[in-house]
Amino acid sequence: MNQQQLIDSFRQLPIEEQRAVLAKLQDEILMQGRSMKLASGKVTSAVSIDRSQEYKWVAANKEKYAGQWIALKGDQLLAYSAKFKVVSARLKELGITDALMLHIEALDALPYAGI
Repeated sequence: MNQQQLIDSFRQLPIEEQRAVLAKLQDEILMQGRSMKLASGKVTSAVSIDRSQEYKWVAANKEKYAGQWIALKGDQLLAYSAKFKVVSARLKELGITDALMLHIEALDALPYAGI
């Protein structure tokens, strides 16, 4: 499969699956041990977190939480709300900094075009 075929296939996925694929690709890039250059000029190695449990949880529960922001750590739901700030505040209360936060699109939602 060439690059264009891959992109065409990606575009046919539902938006929530596109987001999950993008998150997984970001993790894969980090796992390859690539370094990131910070604005200060210092170089640090990126650390990857295995998000496979979170991806499985989203796949199994996306209908129940459609239209909600969720925070997950492993297969544990830490918080959910229609408002990002509510979920973010809950994570801060819990002292959790490495949770995965996602917005689960409504099943009938059209893709956001940024307009």
